[in-house]
Amino acid sequence: MRSIEHAMGTTQVPISPKRVVVLDSAPLMAAFALDITPIGRPGFADSSFYPEDNKNITSIGISRRPDLETVLNTLESKFIAIS
Repeated sequence: MRSIEHAMGTTQVPISPKRVVVLDSAPLMAAFALDITPIGRPGFADSSFYPEDNKNITSIGISRRPDLETVLNTLESKFIAIS
């Protein structure tokens, strides 16, 4: 685990997270660049601009108003949401 300091305090984050949800296009591309395949992504990311693997990732709705029920139903345990 590593500590991440942010405006709300400190969070313990796994060094190699296995379950990642991204909430916008820039973090989605960053995840792919880091060889992380998210389990959830914004709905508008269906474009051919994104890697082919993207089509197999669950859409969580639009980035500003993600469908939290879909996010929670997609997950089995803790996750990291990147926005």
